Amino acid sequence: PFLLAGNFPGTASYYEQRRVFGGSINNPDTSWYSKIGSYSNFTSSSPLQADDTITASLVARQVNEIRHFVPGNDLLIFTSGSEWRVNAGPDAAFSAESIKQKPQSFWGSSHHQPIVAGNTILFVDAGEIGVRSFGYSLQVDGYTGTNLSLLANHLFTEHTIVDWAYSHSPEPRVYYVLHDGHALTMTFDQEQEVVAWTHWETLGSYERVATLDHATSVAEDGVFFVVKRTINGNTVRYIERISTRRFTDVRDC
Repeated sequence: PFLLAGNFPGTASYYEQRRVFGGSINNPDTSWYSKIGSYSNFTSSSPLQADDTITASLVARQVNEIRHFVPGNDLLIFTSGSEWRVNAGPDAAFSAESIKQKPQSFWGSSHHQPIVAGNTILFVDAGEIGVRSFGYSLQVDGYTGTNLSLLANHLFTEHTIVDWAYSHSPEPRVYYVLHDGHALTMTFDQEQEVVAWTHWETLGSYERVATLDHATSVAEDGVFFVVKRTINGNTVRYIERISTRRFTDVRDC
């Protein structure tokens, strides 16, 4: 299904032993699932078999571009205007005859890859000016979430997010780079209901951020920024690592 340029998929993932593609230009709301255990095989049989490829479009009030797949107990699809839950229902194999697609909310996601923090998914909204959580709720038997940037709207006034990353050790934090060269951090602990924002500046501009799991011998994630600085009249860029957040002497805090 991907032979011509307009059919190239925009995102990919895996679910129920299938590879899934979606978000092409010609079919922005359509997903293609490979045969089970054969990730490059998108053929079908006649008559249809349970392990055959699946082609499914999100039927809604408007056509939204599929931007991300996040697999878990269900396959969650984040589009430019809504969030969807995909599964086969209870006690059924995932196939073309059993696939179920149900919208969960209508916020819309940006192109920034969602972050899985424990059992909660974080995603940047379509306008790139806010962050939302997304997780299963037993009360509604579906997925719901909150606006995590609601109490920090002043930090996003006329600012958009250009990059973000997540570290879970020694404490769960999300790092954001804004288009004006500043950075934000959000301490996020879903179990303790902690959402705390901090604003960072530097002698230069933050441009990108990434994290590396367990980058030190003390099991602390490494946080790295690409920073643009002016040194001796020259514009240069460095890959800089944030100093350790573990201290043995209280004076070092």
